[in-house]
Amino acid sequence: MNRRRILTILAAIVLALFGMVVIVAYVSAAEERAQEGNELVPVLVATDEIETNTPASELSSVVVVTEVPERLRQPDAVRRLEAMNEKVTIGPVRAGEQIVERQFGEPDAVRSPGGQGIRKGQEIVTVALEPQRAVGGRLAPGDRVSVIVSIGEAEVADDVDPSQTTTQQSTTGVVLNDVSVTAVSGGVSEESADAANVVLVSLEVDGSDAERVVFGMEHGTVWLTLNGEDVEPPNEQTRSPSNIYDVGGGS
Repeated sequence: MNRRRILTILAAIVLALFGMVVIVAYVSAAEERAQEGNELVPVLVATDEIETNTPASELSSVVVVTEVPERLRQPDAVRRLEAMNEKVTIGPVRAGEQIVERQFGEPDAVRSPGGQGIRKGQEIVTVALEPQRAVGGRLAPGDRVSVIVSIGEAEVADDVDPSQTTTQQSTTGVVLNDVSVTAVSGGVSEESADAANVVLVSLEVDGSDAERVVFGMEHGTVWLTLNGEDVEPPNEQTRSPSNIYDVGGGS
């Protein structure tokens, strides 16, 4: 066997080995990408319904440690109940929910079911919304929100002649601003990142505003938006097909 043939064989062997190394590295990287976010991590999960105003120190018998994919662990998941100190649940917690920090507050911040702690002249109304209508289900007691109502076409009685009706076009508008959230329960499922569970959001409003919220729930759809600082009511009272595309016509 001449020298050239030997060198050719050696080169072929080196190329084959290099190819194997590249393939192994590619497969390993692909496996790492596939596993990214799927590594199991421990979380605390409620095994039974937990009532409002339950001290964190009394939850050890109704929570268990379970493992979920890392991508499904809530950002504020509670790792140890002891970390909640003397805090209590500020709303009901459903069986199967992860235990998260936003479910807890100081004892004197909890609104009692009997109405104690509600400001004079105010009342509590609760709405059941899909997560996307409630800021992704990430609201927490103490947040301030605006209430937006969308209503489809409706027959409205004429002001002058009630026996006559006119068709009112679809409208969307802010009906309430700077409303206090007093309790939140439910949200995105811990088993599926895109499951749409119901979020129960309790709002502190006066009687007239409660009527607006209930009307929106009964005859249209309700959305809540989380308020930042100095949120002002929009210039345009409602949006409709006639002005939804106006540029600079209000915010």
